[in-house]
Amino acid sequence: TFLSRFNFKDMAPELIKPVGDLHWQFRHVFYNEDTPQQFHEGIRHTPIKIERLPGRTPRKEKMRTMSSKKLDYLHKHITDFCDRKIIEEIDSGTDIGTAYASPIHIVIEKRFVASKNTVVEKSRFTADLRAINETLSASSYPLPDMNKFREEIASSGFKVFSNYDASTYFN
Repeated sequence: TFLSRFNFKDMAPELIKPVGDLHWQFRHVFYNEDTPQQFHEGIRHTPIKIERLPGRTPRKEKMRTMSSKKLDYLHKHITDFCDRKIIEEIDSGTDIGTAYASPIHIVIEKRFVASKNTVVEKSRFTADLRAINETLSASSYPLPDMNKFREEIASSGFKVFSNYDASTYFN
C-alpha cells in the first residue's frame, strides 16, 4: 500500500526494487493520514526569533468572512495542526497584547491524480503575513544555518536525509 503511492513507471526496471526498498526503509519521513501519530514529535530545532523594527507595530487587519465550504476545511486544518503540535491555543494567561493575527486563507485546488484515475480536491492553509513582515527587519529568508542543523542531526547517527515531506512540515 505504501509503495503504491509512488510512480516508478519511468524508472529503469533494475532500479525499481532498490529505490522501493530505500523508500520503505525511510517510510517514517512520509506523512501518512492513516497514522498521524507518526509525526507527533516534530522537528527539534531552536526557534528563530526575529525582532520587530523599533517603533513599528503590525496594523490591525479587518475580519474577513469565509464561505462555509472553506470554513469546514479551516476547521480540519486547525484540528490537524493542533493534533500534530504545530500550533497551540494561547491560554488566557498569555499577554495577548503582544500577539498579532494575520488573515487566513484557504485555497481549494482540484487536481487529476493519475494513480487514482480521478480528480481530487485538496485544500491548502495560508496566512497573509504582509502586515507583520512590514514591521520586521529586512531578513527575506530567515532560515537556520543548515550546515549546523545537519551536524546536529548527524551527531545522533543519521546519515541520509530526505526532503520528501518538506511540503507539509512546519518549523
